[in-house]
Amino acid sequence: MRLLSLVVVSLFFLQTTAESPVTTVAPPVGPAPTYAVPCTGCQVIDAATASRDGSVAVVAGGEAFGLFTTATGAFKWILYYVDYGSEQEGPFAFDAHGTIAGLAPNSGTIETVWGITATNGNNTWSQSDDGSMSQLSLAATPNSFVSGSVTDNAVARMDSRTGNVTWKVQLNDYIFNMATSARNTQDLGQHPHRTGATAGFVVYVAYGVVAAAFDEAKGTLIWNVTELPTHLFALVVDEASRVVMFAGCTDPSGNPLTYCTVYGFDASSGKRLWEGNFTSSGSLVNVVAAADGVSYLFTASSVIAVSSRTGKQLWTMPAFKAAGNNVPAASPGRAVNPITKKDEAVLFFSASGSDLTCVGAKDGAVRWVSMLPAGHVATQSPIVTRTLVILPTAVGGEHAFVVAFPTGH
Repeated sequence: MRLLSLVVVSLFFLQTTAESPVTTVAPPVGPAPTYAVPCTGCQVIDAATASRDGSVAVVAGGEAFGLFTTATGAFKWILYYVDYGSEQEGPFAFDAHGTIAGLAPNSGTIETVWGITATNGNNTWSQSDDGSMSQLSLAATPNSFVSGSVTDNAVARMDSRTGNVTWKVQLNDYIFNMATSARNTQDLGQHPHRTGATAGFVVYVAYGVVAAAFDEAKGTLIWNVTELPTHLFALVVDEASRVVMFAGCTDPSGNPLTYCTVYGFDASSGKRLWEGNFTSSGSLVNVVAAADGVSYLFTASSVIAVSSRTGKQLWTMPAFKAAGNNVPAASPGRAVNPITKKDEAVLFFSASGSDLTCVGAKDGAVRWVSMLPAGHVATQSPIVTRTLVILPTAVGGEHAFVVAFPTGH
């Protein structure tokens, strides 16, 4: 009898447990927006870059591009591409002396890099060539801009104050991406917006099946890794770990969207530290950001954080994307943890297109979620400064804004 009672009680307990509703804990509510400011004529912002100190940023889209003060969101100026003889916008980059470089491709064969004064938007110089400035990439150091060409496969360095080309290196395959970094973390510090240049800079280039590093001042080759099994299309540098990551894809028929691999190289020597696909099917994987010893990879179904130095997976989470993009948009930075009140490395992104989400870089746990103003949809990766994270948005698909949230600093 006692045994029967125990069985009945046990069955009752199991039944009530199975039917009990599952309780989910909502993530902490993040800070309210500091401002939401329109960029007149920008339509949908598809390019956004901050200055080296984070005090100003330039955004571009549609027919215009403009520079605003990040602390207030107030635009200093807005310019229109038609005034530059261009029909579409290219990427932008800042030096340390108040000059902005912008690539302005047009419908002809002449491609131009413009030097623009940040304080007033005046054009100070231009550098044109018959295709040699044709971009997929534009990188900067405190004193120079470096442009890569997919037309004549050349990398060119321009003095940021005069626009004069100081060296040009001819390569033997398409240039798909570039990045610049200080030779030592002491030169820039480990904060992405800190400036300084005592020991020089390095230009990293992904072209064809080759990963390479060039001396920024002279254009001489520092190291290269040739005949990789994949065609490279992306690269990022983690200055804190002194590692440069390259991503590439290929298959036996040359399709660039399958059999993808991410490689981690020592930034100084070019020694291969690790490689991996991080998917079970060999499908698309890309490296899009790196900071504070963590690199962020994206696949068709997930976001993966790995150690920049070892490639060891730290965490993974379901894929996300801003509604205005075909790929996820995210930016690393630092913020104050609302629970521990301590400063930590984080990743900012828009999970649904109508929010700003902050997750811990080391564990992937959600720190907070803030909602964008009603009707706003994220269109680009956030711009991160020490005190603010700024998200380009659009309302109605044609009215561009910059929306800022505090990081807690």
